Amino acid sequence: MIASRFTVPKDRVILLSSKAQDHLSLNECITAVFRHINADWGEVEASDRMMNDYNLGRKGMLFSQYRTEAELIYWVITYPGHVETLVLFPDEYGIDDVHDRKGYVLHKTEPPSHAPC
Repeated sequence: MIASRFTVPKDRVILLSSKAQDHLSLNECITAVFRHINADWGEVEASDRMMNDYNLGRKGMLFSQYRTEAELIYWVITYPGHVETLVLFPDEYGIDDVHDRKGYVLHKTEPPSHAPC
């Protein structure tokens, strides 16, 4: 088992934009998020790679760039605090719905609820 390079909180949320839902296979999404949490930043510039490495232990923003099987570029962004990760295409960045996180939840893990005995 490969340990992730940054801690994955129990209340982690992985969000998928509508365009990502339309253009990425489930396998592509899972592979990209797995690469991202293991500090494989994909096709980013050296300066972005250095910033990601710096932000790992500081829970700062992390940015990765990958390509679909059809050679379309897409991004994986983990927001400061490392609770939310968003999979999206570059042209979606800055769109209000994406940043309001409306209707894009792909996966959310929550701490188990303990029912009283």
